[in-house]
Amino acid sequence: MVIVGGVGLRFARLGQFPVGVYQDEAYNGLDAVQWLREGAQSPRLGNLPLYFTANNGREPLHIYAVTASVAIFGNTAFALRFPSALISVIGIFAMFAFGWAWRGRWFGLLCAAVWASTFWSVALAHISFRAGWFPVILTLTGAVSLWAVRTNKQGLWVLCGAFFGLSFYTYSAAQMTPFFFVLGVAISWGLLAGERPFNKYPFRKPMIGWVCAASVVLLPMLWLALTHPETLFSRAGQVSVFSESIHKGDLPGTLLKNLFAVLGLFNIAGDRIARHNLPYRPVFDLLSGIFFIIGVMRLVRMVQDRKQPRTERILAGWLGCALLAYLPATLFAEDAPHFLRGVGVLPATVILCALGIQFVYQLLAWRVSPAYALLLPIGVIGIMAGSTTYDYFVRYPKHPDTDIFFQRVPTELAQQALQASKQQPVMLDRRFWDSFATVRYLLANQPNIQVYTGTPNFPAMQAHSADWRIFAWQYEDLLSLYHQIPVGWVLSAQPSTLYRGDFPETPYPLYLQITAYPPQGHAPVFAIWQDTFALSAPVVTRTQTGLQISLQWQCLQPPPAEPLSYFLHLLDAQGNLLAQQDGVPLNSTYPFQYWREGEKINQIHTFSGLSNAVTMRIGLYNSTSLERVSVIQMQTPTVVSDQALYVLP
Repeated sequence: MVIVGGVGLRFARLGQFPVGVYQDEAYNGLDAVQWLREGAQSPRLGNLPLYFTANNGREPLHIYAVTASVAIFGNTAFALRFPSALISVIGIFAMFAFGWAWRGRWFGLLCAAVWASTFWSVALAHISFRAGWFPVILTLTGAVSLWAVRTNKQGLWVLCGAFFGLSFYTYSAAQMTPFFFVLGVAISWGLLAGERPFNKYPFRKPMIGWVCAASVVLLPMLWLALTHPETLFSRAGQVSVFSESIHKGDLPGTLLKNLFAVLGLFNIAGDRIARHNLPYRPVFDLLSGIFFIIGVMRLVRMVQDRKQPRTERILAGWLGCALLAYLPATLFAEDAPHFLRGVGVLPATVILCALGIQFVYQLLAWRVSPAYALLLPIGVIGIMAGSTTYDYFVRYPKHPDTDIFFQRVPTELAQQALQASKQQPVMLDRRFWDSFATVRYLLANQPNIQVYTGTPNFPAMQAHSADWRIFAWQYEDLLSLYHQIPVGWVLSAQPSTLYRGDFPETPYPLYLQITAYPPQGHAPVFAIWQDTFALSAPVVTRTQTGLQISLQWQCLQPPPAEPLSYFLHLLDAQGNLLAQQDGVPLNSTYPFQYWREGEKINQIHTFSGLSNAVTMRIGLYNSTSLERVSVIQMQTPTVVSDQALYVLP
């Protein structure tokens, strides 16, 4: 049940939610695409980068896993996130192995259940960040080391050393591991005061295998750190709280604020950034957070209790060191508490919660009965899994920052361009290609998508019977683009949903999706303004959410120089105004006075609700003087008015 539930939480909607692909994820995919295109042609060891320098630098293990995934699943969001989900599932087994080695099989099952159901591990499983690898490799290192101590087998010591070295290829938080190691050795030395010296322990010779394996695996990364420290450690300096650009002249105040934020990480308020967490959700829900506190208290008691076996006290001390060593990674950085930078504490956090649950269970089993006491861990894990499911799959998608922080709109741009390119040529403004790694990743190796700079140089469009799709930046003059399209082709435009970056700003449509296609048949003229602008019979579609009205305009002769705008009003049966839209065609990018003779524009209007709308009136007016333009409605050609009326079907 733990495995099935854990796998379900990690693979449910994988690649579909979060709905966008953030640029950090996309850069992993871009490196994968580049290596598949170039490095795979000569797959030698020298072609395997130890560190990927783009996007502030990244360790390689996750990227090579993404490379294999992209080779199998293609350039998709699912391919990016599949390795994260898979390593998180491996974390279930790693937790089971660690708990079993420390306190027995049932404690291992409890650790695995907490890992499988906690929000933090589920969130990491659904995003293509290398941070998700570090806690799993760290847990595997601890689990194998415990089994090595239990069995004293040389092979396990070697494997433990290999995992230890491998952890430095996962995420920058691994750079805190030497601090963790020093703390652990100091705790062990203190707890072993007065005991027999190290050289009498049976682990001395097997530990040589650990050191050799760790050294061999770690040597390339160590060489990189010694020869190019600016490459490996530059990111830490950029986000350090000791940088004046971060603390802004108030280092003590910033440290104090970070300290309170980190102390509240587990039970009060977690990471505020929607890219890592449901904003401000703590690591644990209210119930499991209580057991985490009990686990911390139990851990302190285990270290202090001299009646406890020596091994138990040492292991408890090392577990506490994990909190003390890896929390500074977020304590001394901006945006504390930051889930990714503090990810090294996740294994200890899970184990402490399980320790608290086990302790209360044992009390109940002694006072009541083991059968009734068993309802406690089952209930706590069930509530934790339910809370995670609700928070991640229900509340998280509805949070307004989620789409923003995962760049949903650029992802939609790439998906729409990719879908359109399967049926028609696509032109894409280069500023989208250069500005968003997401676009470059999802659209890599697509020959039917042409990236243009400035004004696109179209081929002879008359030779194509298919539509053309153009994704344009609408905040510059698009007249030269429109005038390259053959006269008589129908032009239509649809703005994107509103977009904004990470920082507060007024949302705006990021791109304009322009469709150009040859005319299809001849629609009867509905009305004519000034003998110049003809409107075909409107096409009205009633949907579940409202109305969609398509108006196809045509320029019959060179237009006048005056600036014109259109208006569209919806009326109820009593003639009351329900809604209106005014503007310039093609989302205000193609004013009437610049149309060419024979130009055809299809303008689409969307209205929400309005099921009681029965009549529509349409007209043109001078944008400066607001004077309406006379119109002849073809059903009643003898009547000249300032608006055309249409009864909605």
